[in-house]
Amino acid sequence: MPAIAPENSVQCETRAEWRAWLAENHERDEGVWLVTFKKTSNRPPVGYDASIEEALCYGWIDSRSNSLDDERSMLLSLYKSYPANQKKSVEKRGRRI
Repeated sequence: MPAIAPENSVQCETRAEWRAWLAENHERDEGVWLVTFKKTSNRPPVGYDASIEEALCYGWIDSRSNSLDDERSMLLSLYKSYPANQKKSVEKRGRRI
């Protein structure tokens, strides 16, 4: 039986869906649990590296991950407010990705 994801979660089945969600919601104060399929499920996962790369493009960082059920996992992503002297280098990395 599938577990119920937390209220502050979004399930994305592709990298493009995660990117689109971030484009619309990246300025929110509250973090979000990104729910994706595990490699062991019969569905293609977004993948940890892809999830992090997309998040970095919008100034978000990963915090921790948890298993949700047999087929899905969750990655907590948070908006990171950088000091002015670091912001430009972070934005440059995001554009490069």
